[in-house]
Amino acid sequence: MADLNAIVERVHRIGWLYQTGGTGLYLSLAARIPGVTRADIDFAVASRALRVLTTVRGCTMLVPAADVTLARAAGARAFAPTVQAILRSGELDEAGRDRLCDEVVDVLGFGTTSSAVLRAELAERAEIPALGPVGRKFGFSNALPLALRVLECWGRVERVPGRLDGDDYAWRRAPDDERENGPTGAALDLGLARRFLGWGGEGAAFTADDLSAWLTCGKRAGRALFDEAGGGSGDCAGFGAGVVYLPFRDPYLENRRGMSRLVAPEHLHARVDGWGKGTVAVGEAESLHHHAIVAQGRVVGIWEWADGQVVSGFFGEPPKDWAQAAEATGNWVRDQLGDVFIYAQDGARQRAGRVEIVRGLGVATT
Repeated sequence: MADLNAIVERVHRIGWLYQTGGTGLYLSLAARIPGVTRADIDFAVASRALRVLTTVRGCTMLVPAADVTLARAAGARAFAPTVQAILRSGELDEAGRDRLCDEVVDVLGFGTTSSAVLRAELAERAEIPALGPVGRKFGFSNALPLALRVLECWGRVERVPGRLDGDDYAWRRAPDDERENGPTGAALDLGLARRFLGWGGEGAAFTADDLSAWLTCGKRAGRALFDEAGGGSGDCAGFGAGVVYLPFRDPYLENRRGMSRLVAPEHLHARVDGWGKGTVAVGEAESLHHHAIVAQGRVVGIWEWADGQVVSGFFGEPPKDWAQAAEATGNWVRDQLGDVFIYAQDGARQRAGRVEIVRGLGVATT
């Protein structure tokens, strides 16, 4: 069993992990923590040492407990325009929102309640307000999921994920002593910049453009924050110099914009998935819509999971020891996960297209 503190420290060092409903965050940690199991990671979440919440850009991420206040403040800021647009539309008013929020907290009591049970119990008390076209534009057909997100931003409730590779949550009240107000405005920007740049690493240190993309701010503002926060430093990769199989949206890849800096110049022409636009040269891709094979800090190929095995495609000559790394990854998937998928809705058709691209590179399977 991997040490709980070691798991939390690893997340603290490499960066907040996207929780997209896929298996990625499990694979990110398995690539960096020898001997870690799925149960170890699930325990870190169950013990609240790691938490799942909405944060920068409205993305759901796994963050260390020590970062919850900062992460939640970022999520509240990202969600505020959505709430204001729905309130301005008249589809829900502040009184109705606050009344529903209070009802949710009351129904939760001091236990953990699934979304389905919560919805059923609320419906017995009163009708859950339906939302119109503005709400639906933001993905809310009724006010309950909106209220849950608002309560999460306020620090009154927290998510309880069932499986980290799923998109269904239970909910519970957040402890009263954790409802401190996070930073706002410039203080929030600077706090996030310092946190992000603390994950910057060797081989491809963070740039001001990376920070701008992560914060979704203008390049001039990103450069100013980058300079004020002291630039990127440290080694966030968290894996050795050998071959490592990383999942889609791993922090080492996702937090760096522009694949050309991560791929050897002679391999920039290799074709990869273009996010619904056919294939593109990897050197022209802003980010990678595949799982990645990394050696010496360079992305040297891509991989997928097909027919119960790792399928590897390389941009050039496969690096030494790739087969051992692929075998170890495959064994971990079979023992701990059973499957590899990017999103909960990552179906056979989507994966088949990516696998075909991998196979077109010059393939090996393990």
